Amino acid sequence: MRLRKMIFSSLLALFVFFLIGGGKSVQAASYDNNTLTSYGIPATVVEVMMNNSMYADGKSPTQEEPNLKPTEFTVGDVTELQVVSLANRMGSYQSTANSTVADWVANGAANSVYDISPNVYAQNTEDKVTGDSGSLANKALIFDGHTLDNHYAPPFNMLMQIIASANNATTVDLTGVTSEVKDTTLAQSLISLFQTPRLSSLNTLLLGDDNLTDFKFYMMGQTVMDVTDAQNVTALDLSNNGTSQVAWGQNFPIMRQLDDLDLAGNQVATISDTLNNMLQSIVKHAGTTDMSSSSLQMSDWNTLQNIIAVLNATEGDIKLSDKSVNDIVNSQPQALNDGAVAAVFNQLNTDSIQKLLSSNNSLSEQTKTALTHKLSGKDDSGGTGGTSTAGNNVAVSGNLDFGTNSLSDLDSTFQENGSLDFTATLLPGSKLTATLASWTGQDGSFFGGIITLPNNGIFNGDINLNNTNSPVLSENKGNAPVTLTQHTLTGITLNIPEDQQTRIRATSYKTTITWHVNADQSANQN
Repeated sequence: MRLRKMIFSSLLALFVFFLIGGGKSVQAASYDNNTLTSYGIPATVVEVMMNNSMYADGKSPTQEEPNLKPTEFTVGDVTELQVVSLANRMGSYQSTANSTVADWVANGAANSVYDISPNVYAQNTEDKVTGDSGSLANKALIFDGHTLDNHYAPPFNMLMQIIASANNATTVDLTGVTSEVKDTTLAQSLISLFQTPRLSSLNTLLLGDDNLTDFKFYMMGQTVMDVTDAQNVTALDLSNNGTSQVAWGQNFPIMRQLDDLDLAGNQVATISDTLNNMLQSIVKHAGTTDMSSSSLQMSDWNTLQNIIAVLNATEGDIKLSDKSVNDIVNSQPQALNDGAVAAVFNQLNTDSIQKLLSSNNSLSEQTKTALTHKLSGKDDSGGTGGTSTAGNNVAVSGNLDFGTNSLSDLDSTFQENGSLDFTATLLPGSKLTATLASWTGQDGSFFGGIITLPNNGIFNGDINLNNTNSPVLSENKGNAPVTLTQHTLTGITLNIPEDQQTRIRATSYKTTITWHVNADQSANQN
């Protein structure tokens, strides 16, 4: 339908995504030409979807067809979307609740705008929704005495069925849909009308700011938090849901492949078995969890033991609040290993450092030296992303964005629009090197790309990084330590060799740059 495009983007480090809309070939359904408003969905709500959703070419339906009216937007149009959104999204990396949608849902009446009776959830499965005898074709839910002639079709239920029919969607954004619903059980019941297992291409599900609190509604694990074995949902946003604890004993299959879990804005106090399973999945897949608003209770034995286990893991990045970090250290300083200390190094206060030095005999001499230097004001952390020896250190952080590019331009040079902050200290005889991992996709595909770091006065000329080399960026051949500092490392480019272009698929990719000093210490840039 439209020229398929890819998007390179990044947050904090070097997360680079390709959103390539290959599209699935699906036979047209008899209801594809049905407009969304014909199901009772308000035109104003449809307009929100048109303004904030996105086709594979990076354009919203409104941008693609400026003269298209909400009353003309069809089920078939929804199935072509790559990003389906009921939140404010276009032009911003941060989704926010849309008041039009939130007001409609919150002010709707049961059995009029929505139905959350126990047997209604079984009406959202593929066999009940699709086909010539399904609810989308008949515009009717047939259950609990409701017949075809009744044409009983609460519009919110039908909207959830339509969105779950977007077979090309890699992202569904339901941020804030139930943000104005005051009763969390009702909010959870409404969100559970969304049947995640129906979206075979889905990678990212956003449920932030939906007042889902503890996620204890019994149907959540069978609907919105469920996946099939064939699905590959890797990113889940549960931010700003008023969550202090995720309910115990919940089975959420969606956690199986997660490598990005966003719990920011939630003052998480305890780690239940359900949340611990989520964190273990993040660790297993070397992913990231944002719990930067947490206020963990050290008096809860399960919470303390669970968080120490994930912090001590060799993979994954669990972001905690400063308070939680220092409370953990002061509660059990002897339980943390070198990797855990390195991960929270920049958040440690004086009391925590003293506790670690006096109580943890298992830490390496390098870690103890770095802690001692930090305590005395000689911070060896090197800043975000850095690790150090007693003198050698490297730190890299920043924000990269390679823009939106067409599949037909894979032989181009892609220019990033952000920058990296770079600092390193090399002792005499030390070398700074870097390695680039293969670009890996959420569907398991991979390719080899070339990232070029410009000289900018700090490297040995322009440096080409790929997955087969580990070039020397700089070497200290003198007799005194050398500090390399570049706070605006710009002009970074990406090239994709011709023999690698055929490997690229319709999915998101990311890679990791690992920066080494003397190969003993390194900083990972994901």
